[in-house]
Amino acid sequence: MLGAIGIGGLRAGAAAGDKGISQAACRARAGHLVKVTQNWAIAGHRVRYDIEEFWRVTGLGTNDAVRRLKLGQYLKFEDGAVPPVRTGREVAVYQRLKQFLATRQPSQRVGMDTLLTLGLDACQEHGAANLQVVLLTLHNVVRLLARPQQWAGAPLPRDYGHPASDPAYPILQDILGRGTTGGPALPDIMHIRCYPTGHPQAGGVPAIWCMGTLFDPRTGPFQPQPGATNAEWNGGTHYYYWIGALARTTLGPAFVMGGLMGEKGGKVGNEAQGTIEISQFICGSMFGSELFKHRAEFK
Repeated sequence: MLGAIGIGGLRAGAAAGDKGISQAACRARAGHLVKVTQNWAIAGHRVRYDIEEFWRVTGLGTNDAVRRLKLGQYLKFEDGAVPPVRTGREVAVYQRLKQFLATRQPSQRVGMDTLLTLGLDACQEHGAANLQVVLLTLHNVVRLLARPQQWAGAPLPRDYGHPASDPAYPILQDILGRGTTGGPALPDIMHIRCYPTGHPQAGGVPAIWCMGTLFDPRTGPFQPQPGATNAEWNGGTHYYYWIGALARTTLGPAFVMGGLMGEKGGKVGNEAQGTIEISQFICGSMFGSELFKHRAEFK
């Protein structure tokens, strides 16, 4: 339904009638984001495509089969179902996103290029940023914002959940209005009304606010994606894009193909939503393929 594997990765929107992002739009976006990365490097930074450094940062060990399995499982399951794979830069990215939202003009949207730049800025150490670390960090932050229903309630039996030891835990507290990662909490920036005095959660806010407020295609600050007609679908397209890019740059095209088949099988009953979100997964993998082609210049 969504195209076939090729030398450069998978093709999005290849079949007639697909309503996700088109192959032409994916190629244009991938080229643009590669240029964003190159320009960031030209501005005095270093960009690294270094998979071994990525594995060290994530702490997934030295056994290649085991660490690939753990990362693949984390990308497959909703955040909280299995132990999260964090980079430790999630709060830094979230802080920069809050600053952008607090100071943007009403017409400014959070595009994929905006997120990539925020990620590069926040993940750099001593002027250098690892691309795969950036991609995983962006995925982690965007998925928490796009799917609050997966972490707001009590974890299901045998789920890992989101304990205070999770490096992204301060983000959850900020989203809920129970704390701040620094400066005003995101609900204050987005003018979300707190629970009133006397309410059991007085001073806090409903967790699910962030999906509807941030990803509404008409009024939210996150850029509406092709075919995403509501906040849930638009939020899904955003983190699926970073899954595709990360999977292609760390696990390779075979995993992307397997992920595509698995996602299609898991969308039975939600085929329309699946088409939109999976097209972005494929689109992100095309960006990952372009990064792979340019890896020699990112050392």
